[in-house]
Amino acid sequence: MKDVRVAEPPVGCRITLSESSDQRLVFAIPAGGPKTRSLGTIAIVWNLFIFGSAAFVFVMSLEMALVLLFVPFMTLFMLVGVYLAGSWFSMKFTRTNLLVTRESLSVQKVLLSHKRLTTTELDGNSDARLCESYSQDDEPIFRVQVDGVQTTARFGTALSRSDKDWLVESINGFLGQETQPPMVSGRDIPDAEQPFAELAPAHLPAESLVQVQATPEKMTIITRTAPRGPVLFGLIAMLTFAVTLWLGVGLWRLALAGTINNVLGWLFVAISALPISAAMVLLFGRTTVTIDGRTFVIRLHLGPLGWSFRRPSQLAERVSLTATSGDPSEDTLATTIVQISSSKLLACWGSMTTCREVAGLVGHQFRTLDIETNRDAPE
Repeated sequence: MKDVRVAEPPVGCRITLSESSDQRLVFAIPAGGPKTRSLGTIAIVWNLFIFGSAAFVFVMSLEMALVLLFVPFMTLFMLVGVYLAGSWFSMKFTRTNLLVTRESLSVQKVLLSHKRLTTTELDGNSDARLCESYSQDDEPIFRVQVDGVQTTARFGTALSRSDKDWLVESINGFLGQETQPPMVSGRDIPDAEQPFAELAPAHLPAESLVQVQATPEKMTIITRTAPRGPVLFGLIAMLTFAVTLWLGVGLWRLALAGTINNVLGWLFVAISALPISAAMVLLFGRTTVTIDGRTFVIRLHLGPLGWSFRRPSQLAERVSLTATSGDPSEDTLATTIVQISSSKLLACWGSMTTCREVAGLVGHQFRTLDIETNRDAPE
């Protein structure tokens, strides 16, 4: 057997190359890693909030009615917390051993005393590649993935990026394959941005859902805050359940005698105003975009009430139209984003048609004001 030339591991690499020959490579990947700490922090914060809230309700209320209302509402969030904690535990304590030959790749995962072995058959086209496992702070977190004949091997999510890069290059060097760029989800690929053309207000279709008021110096664009469709109806259903829960608990408390019941009753009634407000904004709210030579303003509002986000127009850098699915159509949900310095402002959330019109109007107004933006839009 002759040794295979494998690049030197990066400084501080946690992976051990146990064997390197013309016949096989053997790697030992220890448990834990940099990404384990961040996932553990998220799991701790989530579970403290959810289970702490549940404990508060059970301690402060002894009525069975409240228990029956609260438990179904919190069950989903508790399950998410348990899943996060389980994922952290697995990532923290699972050791991985890799055996790579030209015919197969075997992955042995050891969690405490439990061992699990999976084998993936390889062919002449098999290679290792980084693929997105999940996203954190809008940054993709990669795992190592090797596509086989019928199955796919996935491992190494908790490793540092330099360790993953070295592992991928080593496996590909052994298999005689070129290393390809990482694969990320559609929301992170710049090419997922859709083309749009600048649109003058006079050319806005008569059936458009977009309202626009424009002069050479100023343009105001008005759209619905949330698009109509299954997503909106799902959000409204969740908010309606939340309103029913907290308002019902509040009225139940107010119907009972005692000062503490009255205080808690009004507290729960006040809490129910939050999902009511959110539902009203989703159903009847508007997003107003105002552009002039000095400021770019996005206002989310319900009548006279709302929130405004104001940035200098001259610092605008990019207008982008992005689909929320990999196979966009005119009815696909999309977003129009305007980047001003380090801020990314949501100018529209709706169908591809509506967001394309808003992107075109915004791009046209910037051009009218002699503000050049770095966008992938046709002239």
